Amino acid sequence: MKTIKKLMVFVSALFLLIGSAKLAGAQALLPEEVAVIQLINQQRADRGIAPLWQNTQLFTSAYNHSEDMATNNYFSHTGSDGSTFLQRDQQAGYTGSPYGECIGWGYPTAQAMVDGWMNSPPHYAIIMSTSADRIGVSHQSDYWTLDVGYGGSVDAAGVIYQLTNNNGAFDVSPQVINDGRVLWQGWDGHDYEIYRQSLGQNPVQVTSNSGPDVMPEMNALGQAVWMNWDGSNWQVWYNLGNGPVQLTKNLTNFSGGLNVHPQITDDGQIYWQGWDGQDYEIYRYNPATQVTSQLTSNTVPDAAPQINASGKLTWMEYNGGNWQVCYNLGSGPVQLTTSGANLSPQISDDGQIFWQGKNGSDYEIYRYNTGSGVTTQLTNNTVDDTSPAVKNGILVWSQWNGSYWQVLSTGLITQITSDSHDNKNPQVNASGQIVWQKWDGSDYEIYVYK
Repeated sequence: MKTIKKLMVFVSALFLLIGSAKLAGAQALLPEEVAVIQLINQQRADRGIAPLWQNTQLFTSAYNHSEDMATNNYFSHTGSDGSTFLQRDQQAGYTGSPYGECIGWGYPTAQAMVDGWMNSPPHYAIIMSTSADRIGVSHQSDYWTLDVGYGGSVDAAGVIYQLTNNNGAFDVSPQVINDGRVLWQGWDGHDYEIYRQSLGQNPVQVTSNSGPDVMPEMNALGQAVWMNWDGSNWQVWYNLGNGPVQLTKNLTNFSGGLNVHPQITDDGQIYWQGWDGQDYEIYRYNPATQVTSQLTSNTVPDAAPQINASGKLTWMEYNGGNWQVCYNLGSGPVQLTTSGANLSPQISDDGQIFWQGKNGSDYEIYRYNTGSGVTTQLTNNTVDDTSPAVKNGILVWSQWNGSYWQVLSTGLITQITSDSHDNKNPQVNASGQIVWQKWDGSDYEIYVYK
């Protein structure tokens, strides 16, 4: 028997009326509901439109209507009690401005439902509207309801944990790997040392010396690299499981040797920016062969290397007026950007490159698909969006809200932070666990979202 699929859309700017819809209890979203929001936000990101954030009240309104249609066997924007979606949104406690409602019946998967809405002009207009920034989605039996609005609370789908709590001791530069272990630099009373910790466990101090240890990075095996100040220059150290090893010290044939921004791949290869006597270049060290290779060689600084799981590389290069993004997928260096200020490049495991680019008066987040050659502006607003990080399709970054830095994500369905403190330097692992540093009023502490 052929499955019958139906779509219906309702858009309104009418004043709200009091309705009598029942309220759903607090519930976690179903996987297909999360998937719908992720798919829609990806479609919006591809068009340079800001994401829709999950709102509990809009979810409650959508849940009520899907449940009502399933229970009473009908398909309409008008509830069995005569309610409109405007009334249902208000009755659910939504404090923002309702914008529109999409419903569907007979679509078996999130992808099928989103495809159906995207191929219908009225539904497309609602879910791609720049006038909406909140969303609630519910799937009950064969019935789907999607409500969008502007304003109102942003509700976390996960839980935020405070990992560190050291009064007056700064904890910054966090990193998180796929098993949930977090690495950061913490103040021990004299200088910075490297620490490692998992939720619910005590921290482990990785380094202990008289010189600052900063900017730790860790691969999937827990092997780590970091920078140590030796009294005159920064040097790269690593620990592959047998204790700390100093990698650089006057590595090249000149006096001194600033070696910064180290990175380590899953197979243990180490990348960093090193001073060659005139400017910074990108270097790689293979611990298996003990061979160091200079990957760039020019008369301008090359900085901030980032590597994906397959060894593809991106970095910044100074062109005399601004920093530009470059990459190497194995066939030699390519300059991706040519104008403006382009910083903080990241490369995902599938080869897509993300960075913060100056767009007039502020920074926005951009993505370049090395397969299609298409550049997409992912954010489009009047505030700075900076410090992107990406893993397994989950993108996080910091956004200035006019008073404080907040952590956002397009791979998830919610704005991670929305408080009156700075939340900066987010990082993410493959399962969507996010770490960042937050100012608590006296110092920075490490926070985890999972």
